[in-house]
Amino acid sequence: MADHRRYEGAFESLLRRFELPYVRVNQFRRPIVDGLTVKNFDFLVRAAGGEHYIVDVKGKLFPYAYGRKRVYWENWLATDDLEGLARWERYFEDRFPAVLAYVYEIRTAWDEAEFDTVVRTRGGAYGIVAVTLADYIRHARPRSPLWRALNIPKATFKEIARDARTLFAGGEPASELREVG
Repeated sequence: MADHRRYEGAFESLLRRFELPYVRVNQFRRPIVDGLTVKNFDFLVRAAGGEHYIVDVKGKLFPYAYGRKRVYWENWLATDDLEGLARWERYFEDRFPAVLAYVYEIRTAWDEAEFDTVVRTRGGAYGIVAVTLADYIRHARPRSPLWRALNIPKATFKEIARDARTLFAGGEPASELREVG
């Protein structure tokens, strides 16, 4: 299974666990709108409270190894991702806010405590948090002009990230979720 598929699968397990209606989007063909290709998002989700969201899943390792250094809360993304999500929000006439779902593959058991909700699926443990597109844009800083990448400083990211289960399913975060068949 390709890397991105396992992260999307972990997010989908969260949605299935709480029986939330969703549509998974085919990523292999970019639509052409107004003469431009638009990067697809990953899911359309109807949350427990009735809100609808455009969701783009971003898979990251927790921690990410950078040489001998361990980096936590990696959250960079390409400006293409932001531009595509903003365009989709406009196409849906701002009735579907865009959300970035960061699905972190937890590498060590002691790091699970960093997350309110941990999804166990496909042999791995995944912590999932969500950041609205508006919040990401408000706090993003250039990371690499060459790669056209942005990121949010770790402390700020931790402040604005919401537990995904709370955002989509409502209620209090659960400590652990297992895959639903």
